[in-house]
Amino acid sequence: MVSIGHGRLVAAGCPRAKPMGSCHPVSDKAVGSGPELHLEQHHHAPKSWQEFARQYAMIVLSIMTALGLDHVAVSLHDAGAARDSRARIEAELARNLADLEHAEANNDANIAKAAETMKALIDGIKAGTADPAAALAIVGPMFDHFQISLPSWQRDAWDAAIADQSAGHLSAEDLRHYAEVYSDARDIAAEAQLLLGGEWLTRAAELGIDFRLGKIDARTTANTLARFLVAGQQIAVMQKALDRLIVTGKSPDGDVSPAAH
Repeated sequence: MVSIGHGRLVAAGCPRAKPMGSCHPVSDKAVGSGPELHLEQHHHAPKSWQEFARQYAMIVLSIMTALGLDHVAVSLHDAGAARDSRARIEAELARNLADLEHAEANNDANIAKAAETMKALIDGIKAGTADPAAALAIVGPMFDHFQISLPSWQRDAWDAAIADQSAGHLSAEDLRHYAEVYSDARDIAAEAQLLLGGEWLTRAAELGIDFRLGKIDARTTANTLARFLVAGQQIAVMQKALDRLIVTGKSPDGDVSPAAH
């Protein structure tokens, strides 16, 4: 084998102390059939502070460049994930808003009809004309409106953004706005269940049975309608506040979300 090191050609098998002339020449056949030449590189310590600083700067620059490129790649990925999550959340909120506005319209009509019916019952009670037959006639047109609409609030896009952590890459304004909207929607659903459950639900069921049997008591029905109006009006107020928050970014306490569109 023949190697090149520090400017010297060294033949395999020749002592390094002997000059090249004292070694037997290597034939072309031997060279062609043996290992190829290779270059032995020897690192040496920097000879001056300037050379040390130059080598050190090159190492630091290489590391910083690698870190910078990695940061750029991660940032681009995170930004793309945030854009996708924002698009899905906005589409989901648009569907929720349409459902919410439909529920609001139904509730406004139902509450107005219930208020009208309760007034007629109270007027009949005061006049002494609210016998069961008259009460049944008053309540009949209202009975199809004796309900409160609750939107089927979807939150799949928001939950997915939380699960895959893409929500953490949204802007602070968007994150605050979305968190407030979904939190308020959850609270409204829980409050509605409380308002429409318990004793009110029992009274509503009893009124439904009495109506089908044709046995309506004016005073009992007026009390049930009063409870219906209280629950319905509270739910309507909360729904309108959520609608306002989604559309304008203004929360019920008057604060404005920076993410309002």
